[in-house]
Amino acid sequence: CSDSLIGFSDSISNFAAIGQETFNNGNDGMTFSVPGNYGSHFVDLTFTFTARDGQYIQQIIRYYVFGSPGLLLVDDDGGGQIDTFYTNALRNLNRPYVHWDIASMGTPVSQLSQFPCIIWFTGDSRTYDLSIDIVTVLINYLNAGGKLFITSQDFVQSLAARNSACDSILLKEYLKVGYLQMSSSYIVDGLTGTPFTGSRYVTTGAGGAGNQISQDALVTEPGGTTFLVYYTGSYPAAVGASPGNYKALTVGFGIEGINGLHPQSRTREEFLDTVLSYLGLASSIDDNRLPLPKNMMLTQNYPNPFNASTTISYAITSPGLVRLDIFDVLGRLVATPVNVEQAAGNYQVTWNADEFGSGIYFYRLQAGNRIESRRMLLLK
Repeated sequence: CSDSLIGFSDSISNFAAIGQETFNNGNDGMTFSVPGNYGSHFVDLTFTFTARDGQYIQQIIRYYVFGSPGLLLVDDDGGGQIDTFYTNALRNLNRPYVHWDIASMGTPVSQLSQFPCIIWFTGDSRTYDLSIDIVTVLINYLNAGGKLFITSQDFVQSLAARNSACDSILLKEYLKVGYLQMSSSYIVDGLTGTPFTGSRYVTTGAGGAGNQISQDALVTEPGGTTFLVYYTGSYPAAVGASPGNYKALTVGFGIEGINGLHPQSRTREEFLDTVLSYLGLASSIDDNRLPLPKNMMLTQNYPNPFNASTTISYAITSPGLVRLDIFDVLGRLVATPVNVEQAAGNYQVTWNADEFGSGIYFYRLQAGNRIESRRMLLLK
């Protein structure tokens, strides 16, 4: 277990002789305890499977969310695989969530009110058939002070075409948005004075899902604020609504399409982090709560690839001189962001690479007699 605050009193499960069938450990479960003030966090659990008196050993690592997250991720992609773009991004941001897959679990109704913040995505292009009952539930959720982020290339178009009384109320009176036309632009820009000021996102290419074929160009209704516009035509691509008792953001494309590898585009993680900050969902990261590390650790920089700046996180187990060096692909030392005495704990540092060219760089952490290195990619 990656978190020492979680205590396992029984971490072994025994299975009977099995063939090729699927089994679970329901008859011999594992037992653990979580502190009452634990909050909500991702935890990596390492499972070691042993069989045939030790002749077969396999180890796997899976992450789980412990605690009660305030974020519900509604997976409405019709049973597709789009959810991985969202779950991976939230994991990278250390934003715990509850994953609700409509295809296997049905549409959430009473569950929505249990979460202060909801992300709702629909995935591939299709005529979207959200029931009137769910439209009413979303209206009630917002009316009760909820925070809703909808990202879909067909959501607004489908509801505007059906145009029931409930559809019109949700779109115009709550989300403050309407449907204009389909957009074929794969570049969206943030408007000055909004949370996306100076941001550009590319929604096509290998770094994303490659599924954006019917993006909605929106209409910003009275009371709404245009946050993002399509590069071609400058039509609204994202509209925010914040009348005081709730917050909503409607995006006319699926952010799974964001190509963070494109040199002109920011990443999906940056987009989601901006959205969640706008909605007011506090970050789950609390460095003071983290237990002292058991082993020195150097994590992958984020974002990676990056443009201009990136954050490097590391952990050291004992006090002493800590040095973090950065080398170019030829092995030449180009920067030393850290060279100082530090106590045992978790740290992070941001490296600004404005003066350096695109390419592969290596960063090396040295603490005592321990050395760890990783590679990163600068794209401009």
